Amino acid sequence: MAEEKSIAERSHISPSSLETTSVYLRMPENVQGMKILDIGSGPSTMVNELTRKGAQAVDVDYNYRDMKGLKRAADKFINHPDFQGSHKQALRNAMRKVKDTFFGQLDAGKKPYIAGLAGELPFADDTFNLAYSSGCISTLLINDAEILRKSILEGVRVIKPGKTLQIAPWNIPDLTEDAQMNASIALQILKKRNIPFTIEEVPGRQASRLIITKPLDTTDSNTG
Repeated sequence: MAEEKSIAERSHISPSSLETTSVYLRMPENVQGMKILDIGSGPSTMVNELTRKGAQAVDVDYNYRDMKGLKRAADKFINHPDFQGSHKQALRNAMRKVKDTFFGQLDAGKKPYIAGLAGELPFADDTFNLAYSSGCISTLLINDAEILRKSILEGVRVIKPGKTLQIAPWNIPDLTEDAQMNASIALQILKKRNIPFTIEEVPGRQASRLIITKPLDTTDSNTG
């Protein structure tokens, strides 16, 4: 999985909260007691926010192997020229607040963060009630067909039968032709393995979300 590591190392680091991310996801109102997996969210507060709501939530991101480097990358992203100017002040402040909260929670000993790869998730089969990836799979890993395939099948592998893997945003307007082809191939693989999925439009956004449901009978789905 050297290529996925390389993609992770080159990726932008965008701090985000549950409020901003859940716009793109179909998040249950009540997560009490649910085991939830977040794939590739970097310095975001979603997992801790879900934990406060009663979930058993963890986040997997390769960049967690170097938290100091992650913090530098987050600062670089926040201070990017695209976010300068008075009209971007609110967005910049929001991202900085999320980043500061994330690293403050680390200092407080709250560490539901695991350094790992989406294509090699360090969990047993049928572990989670819900898994999701906001941005990581659909904007970064989608650029490599094999990594995309492995990431999706790994996400399906670790959720319980009947539960969902959500990937958002899906089919964003500025995807390259290669990325669009990789997405199409991934959906064909799901069909061949009899793994049901739906693509839903995200209200108020020029994007959609991919909802994959693990079959109750996984005999023919070969999710491994």
